[in-house]
Amino acid sequence: IWLKENENQMQNLQNPVFNDLLELSLRLENKANLYQKLAYQALANIILGKMRSLNSETVAINFLLEDKIKNSSGKDTTLLNQWLQTVRDKTYQSQKNLEKAESYLVILNRSSSGKDAYGNYLKIQEELSKARAGFLGNLTFQREIFREVEK
Repeated sequence: IWLKENENQMQNLQNPVFNDLLELSLRLENKANLYQKLAYQALANIILGKMRSLNSETVAINFLLEDKIKNSSGKDTTLLNQWLQTVRDKTYQSQKNLEKAESYLVILNRSSSGKDAYGNYLKIQEELSKARAGFLGNLTFQREIFREVEK
């Protein structure tokens, strides 16, 4: 609607002067920056939400595994506890990456241009990529722990 109104206004100018065109151009540029920033904010929030969910699932599985290991009767659980500790360590590091990405989101929300927002969005992506790699690496350990406990 906003774009259509400005397009109509521009077409209705019979004999526009440079200042008229400059004003319209600035309005369009400001709106473009706003839309770029909104797009990066939306994408970052969606990805952050998915990573938070993955984090919650990882933590829940860790608690489940901890109980299963404690209830393992007649087994040497030293190795399983070491694996579980490795998973906890990786989870902690991934959570730190998540927190760093969230701090970049705060900066992205304050950015004044689409270019600044894009730079912060790239930083968010980088941190979330690290977090995702850690969470996915945990799945391998968690599967192995489940297999060993179920034997």
